[in-house]
Amino acid sequence: MTERTRVRVFALAGTVFFCLYCYAAHGLPAWGNYQGPYGDVIVGLAVYERHATDVVNAINYDYRGFDTLGEEFILFTAVLGVMMLLRRQPSDPRPPAGASERAALSSTVQAAVLPATFTTIVFGLYIGLHGQLTPGGGFQAGVILATAPVLIYISQNTEAFCRITSHSVIEVVEALGAGSYALIGLMPL
Repeated sequence: MTERTRVRVFALAGTVFFCLYCYAAHGLPAWGNYQGPYGDVIVGLAVYERHATDVVNAINYDYRGFDTLGEEFILFTAVLGVMMLLRRQPSDPRPPAGASERAALSSTVQAAVLPATFTTIVFGLYIGLHGQLTPGGGFQAGVILATAPVLIYISQNTEAFCRITSHSVIEVVEALGAGSYALIGLMPL
């Protein structure tokens, strides 16, 4: 397929999508015009009924507990699938002895990423420790903290990244995390 054909297909698909989006959004109520009774009911009952400190925690950990467990296992399965797709195959060619997979990196990138990594870790810990203040704060903290190894990978390439990670340890930690989340949820039942 030529580039001109790809642009035409994209333009046609984009136009159709835009028209469908406008048609679907046309009948929506105005912003802030909440017409459903469920939010009002749960705000009035959640703290009293579930003995929670706030409505967000009651919804995330009690009403939606099994849903959150399902979301976690979907994420776990997606990560496992990506790891399976990107693993090194026995038939993959090996680099010659003495050759390095390391690409030459800019010293500016390396100098900028070190403070960014430190800031990312501190901010992730802050969000994790104050997660009760925002909906799903612990989830955001996990995502922020997960970017720190990615920043190290960007600045130092695979050699430094492999030094700070152990594949077998990561597999054990992931399995323990997924299993403990399920056990914590099932123990009260």
